[in-house]
Amino acid sequence: DYFSVELTENVSLLEAGEVLRDYYPNLLHISVAQSAEQPEGRTLTRRQVSELSPERILEMFMRDICGNEPDDFERRHFREALDAVGKEETHDAG
Repeated sequence: DYFSVELTENVSLLEAGEVLRDYYPNLLHISVAQSAEQPEGRTLTRRQVSELSPERILEMFMRDICGNEPDDFERRHFREALDAVGKEETHDAG
């Protein structure tokens, strides 16, 4: 049997997946039910995504997947990773 789970509380999907897979190894999908705090229509168009800063994308990802905002440590390492990629792209172009 295969399962798709919809959680009723805003929790970390990664942590929930680890716990649920212990009991349901054929878990296919986990989502969080929409609530009053979480407006419908969270799907973004390509244009909307292109207008977001990398930091905003990180915040949205962390909130959706981990259930919390990134802390200073995560933000700092994210910025360092972006800087490293930028340097590689500059080096490869030159």
